[in-house]
Amino acid sequence: MRITEFRFRRVVLAASAVALLCAPATASAATAPEAARLTTDPAPAPGFGGAVASAGDIVVVGDKIAEKVFVYERPDGDWDGDEEPLATLFRPDLPAGSRFGQSVDISADGSLIVVGAPETEGVAGVQTKKGRVYAYKRPPGGWSGNQEPYTADSAPPAERVNYFSDDLLSNAIPAFYDNAMNGLEVVAAPDGSWLGLLENRTYFNGEPQAGGQPAMIALFPLETPHPYAPERRLYLKGPSGSITSLATNDDGTTIFAGVPGYWGNTGLVVAWNDPSGDWLQPGASLFFQPQEGELSVPIVIGTPAYAGASVEASGDWVLAGAPRATVGGAAQAGKAFVWKKPAGGWNKLGPLPTGPEPYDAIMPVATLTASDPVAMDRFGQSSGILDDAIGVAAPGATVGANAVQGKAYVFREPAGGWSGEIDDEVTQFAASDGAVEDRLGWYFPFGDLYESGQGVALTPDALVASAPEHGKPTYVFEFKPQLSVATSGSGTVSGGAIACPGTCEASEWLGDTVTLTATPDPGSTFTGWSGACEGSGPCEVTIDGDQAVTANFASLPPPVDVTLTVTVVGQGSVSGGGIDCPGICGVSKAAGSTVTLTATPAAGSTFTGWSGACAGTGPCELTMDSDEEVSASFAPRPGDGGGGGQQPPGVGPPSLPPGPITQPKKPLKCKKGFVKKKVKGKPRCVKRKQKKKRGGRPAAGRYSSILKPSFSDTW
Repeated sequence: MRITEFRFRRVVLAASAVALLCAPATASAATAPEAARLTTDPAPAPGFGGAVASAGDIVVVGDKIAEKVFVYERPDGDWDGDEEPLATLFRPDLPAGSRFGQSVDISADGSLIVVGAPETEGVAGVQTKKGRVYAYKRPPGGWSGNQEPYTADSAPPAERVNYFSDDLLSNAIPAFYDNAMNGLEVVAAPDGSWLGLLENRTYFNGEPQAGGQPAMIALFPLETPHPYAPERRLYLKGPSGSITSLATNDDGTTIFAGVPGYWGNTGLVVAWNDPSGDWLQPGASLFFQPQEGELSVPIVIGTPAYAGASVEASGDWVLAGAPRATVGGAAQAGKAFVWKKPAGGWNKLGPLPTGPEPYDAIMPVATLTASDPVAMDRFGQSSGILDDAIGVAAPGATVGANAVQGKAYVFREPAGGWSGEIDDEVTQFAASDGAVEDRLGWYFPFGDLYESGQGVALTPDALVASAPEHGKPTYVFEFKPQLSVATSGSGTVSGGAIACPGTCEASEWLGDTVTLTATPDPGSTFTGWSGACEGSGPCEVTIDGDQAVTANFASLPPPVDVTLTVTVVGQGSVSGGGIDCPGICGVSKAAGSTVTLTATPAAGSTFTGWSGACAGTGPCELTMDSDEEVSASFAPRPGDGGGGGQQPPGVGPPSLPPGPITQPKKPLKCKKGFVKKKVKGKPRCVKRKQKKKRGGRPAAGRYSSILKPSFSDTW
């Protein structure tokens, strides 16, 4: 791609005339050792870790003495023990002394690694230390083995090279490339689409500059057809000193540079903006853009704070170390400053100062110092910011009896964001095998002309710090150790960032307490914790290192069926729990289940009470721990007459027809001397007839005539 010329406004982040001193704190946080060490085989030699960078769980370590770059990745489990590199980046055709690996960077997406070799020779005899930068693209299978540098296929075949280097004026005035040192620092676009390199200033305000300072940044698209001609050049303006560190924001639309030597080593950070969101749009290939923003520090102009020795950006925040700042009278104890992106963006540039008066530029919102500042600790020499964490190295700090061993500090973003004076780090880190003059987080060997601030990098849960002075490993210090949860049996665990099964591992801040709760699945019961917790209540884990917890669940025994039998005595019914008696008078129930029975009397009856497994006249509530029998008794309501005897178990009374109840007719009985006889179709009592005696009176007992009944016809 090519770029179009834009007209930008200047922006500067500069120094103020206000002196700000922080009183040293007396408390000191606990010092923790490393969780892992990044090493090589054979063991590292002095120079290993001179520059480090990270993206996610990938860490890149440069070694400008061995002239190799190593790529590491956090294992699936966790950082632990000695870790060997997954890949090695090298340039076999470079002559010795090119300082390949002096600077490294990796794109935020992990797809591109950029490596500087600033002392590579140019034209023999006239281009000493011209410098080169190499790019490496992540293979489809990930970083592994020995990686060759990338070659832009878009370049003409005769011009294809596997490196990038600014050739400004080199054909016309080759001598201006003496000590150009392309690649003193490098920066990679977050998406891997472009790279930037720092070089000595060779061209300024239209005039070539012999010698010069590291004060120009050249930007190349990765697919450039001209690896010698950057698409854009960014330069410092005014008496600004040398750039020692580069960074870009999360979307790659702003580039930041630390200028610690500015105005008598007071220091500042400068910013360049690209409002189009694409630094490398098609257009003029030679475009010079002075800085547009300056981030100043609240230090008296001319006071040696060396602000900008290290610069990093994350989200709307920019962090810069000031390792030579005085803290409470302790010279070079060091500070770090945090700026927040203004509503109008990084685009404020005041007039250049001419003396110790206030400088109109973007001021920091927070100042960080160690809780135990000591003169010459140089807190801020290297630093990093990522998400809610800031890491700062103090390479001059004494640890135990080891002078200048160096240690690192980690700060946690307050709930309201970074603001005010902050001196309460979460923890301090020091190498377990540290020695005198290891200078953790800094490498400036004797004879070097250029001081780098690339000794610290942050991953999402760890601070990476190197100690190249004596060939030590690069150390990984975890400020968010791993909390691992496992389940045995059927159930779930939740709490903090844990929701297991599912999310069974989480990184938690050192010193936090996480409360875990176990919930059994149906048919299971929670039997207790093992590992970092015990008992069966909530598990409270204090994160003082990696922690592992297991929640144990056991299956409940299979349910046992028991029988419920109901008997109804009298006229009424019983219902509940599957019973509807008469009708359904027996059911099977799961052991331990509960049943409530209700008795309902029939018309003309009343419920007199339960017997068997229940008593009284209220609802019958049963817990079915075993087979149970219940009887419900009903009796006729007093004054209603009738009444029935006992019904067979489980059988209700026969239903009666509606309407009034009538008495049955009584049978006809006749008095002595009368007999039954139908008269006009109805039974009547008639007098028995007497037989006549021959020749005389009728015989006794014979009826002589028919008499009408002497009783009423009413039955």
